[in-house]
Formats: sequence, C-alpha cells, structure tokens
Amino acid sequence: AAGLAALQLAPSVWFMVNSTRAGLNFDGAGRGFAPQDITLFALTGVANIWQPLYVGIATLALAAFALLRRIRRDAPLWLWLSIGALVLSFGANAFGFDLFYQIAPGYRQFQSQERHAVVIVFALSVLGAYGAHALLGPLRARVRARLNRAGGRVLAGALAAFAATLAVTLFGAAIEPPRPDLGAISSRTALLALALLGSGALLIWRARLGAASRQLWGALLLALLVFDLFSANR
Repeated sequence: AAGLAALQLAPSVWFMVNSTRAGLNFDGAGRGFAPQDITLFALTGVANIWQPLYVGIATLALAAFALLRRIRRDAPLWLWLSIGALVLSFGANAFGFDLFYQIAPGYRQFQSQERHAVVIVFALSVLGAYGAHALLGPLRARVRARLNRAGGRVLAGALAAFAATLAVTLFGAAIEPPRPDLGAISSRTALLALALLGSGALLIWRARLGAASRQLWGALLLALLVFDLFSANR
C-alpha cells in the first residue's frame, strides 16, 4: 500500500517543496468563512451569496435523530469530524487554524479554508442518511412519542420563522426610503419557514405512520429535500 501510494505521494511532496506556495504567509493561507457565515446552516442568501454549508433543514433534523438515538456507533465520529472541519473552515477568523498552520505538515501551503465545507456537508449528509434509514424502519411506541414532540417543536420554529418573515416584510414596507436587502431577508426566512413546516409535518406524520406507508413517507421526504436545496441554491 505504501509503495502504491508513493506513486502519487512522492511527486506531490516534490511539488509542495518546489511550489511558490512555500512562500504563502499566514494571512494568505488564513482566508476562510466569516463568523456570521455559521448562519448558513439555516438561513441562506443573507450573510453570504453562496450556500456551501446548507444541507437542508430536514437533513439537520434527521442528523439530530441519528445522534440522539445512537443508531450507529460511528455517528459521533461524523459529528466531531464536521465540528473539526467547521472550526478549520473559519481560517484565521477563529482559533484552530493557527494550531494546524504551525504543526500540520504541509498545511500552511493551502489557502481558501472554505474548502472544508466539503467535509462538513459530507459528514452531515451521512448522519442524515443514518436518521432517514432508521425512520424508514419500524419504531417503538416510546420513540414515536418523542418523535411527535420533536415534530411539534419544529413546527413551533416554523411559526417563529413565519412571524419573522411577516415582521421584516411589514417593516420594509413602512420605512422610507425602502431597503432592497430587507426583501431578500424576508424571502429567505420564508423559505426557512417552509422547510421547518415540511420537516415538522413529516416527523409528526412518521410518528403516527404504519408499515404500509413508509415508502410514500420516504418519497415525500426526498421531495422536500430537493425542493429545499434547489430553492436555496438557485
């Protein structure tokens, strides 16, 4: 394995030593997400024009279910992997990159720390897949009750997002001169409200579902994810 890997590793090391990246300073290598970009997990198109961290509200709910139910032994591993990648994705805007910059071999030759979003999204997608797999199987009565309560909390979040949308819309119509950015914020909070509404409704429906309709439930879950992700990233 080491010999086969050397076919790629040896020229890569040679390239790193002789590349102009060897002169990349801390400021050049430390560019990453701004701290407010953490809102991209739920609210898109406000803090950043791109949505690299957005995996959908339903995916976050499924990932939380997988972690709380401890469905797989490796679930915490994916959580810590996503947290570690998130810390590094901030670059010099947060502590963590500094440590890797000093001690990780070759790490100081890479810039644009936002690329860690690939690891974050992949880890959250794995956790979401674990949660979906578990919900497509049979559930105990106790789990159904907890799922029903969790769905109610998500619906409460949908009402809060809808109230925020209404408040921003009314405020934008009342001020003079009008601010175009408020329209973008209200449209994004409206999308968040729809995603929360769909996720909460699916959780409550799954808590009361029999074996016959699981495939229909899974199809509607996929439809919600497609609608949410493609609407947020258009």
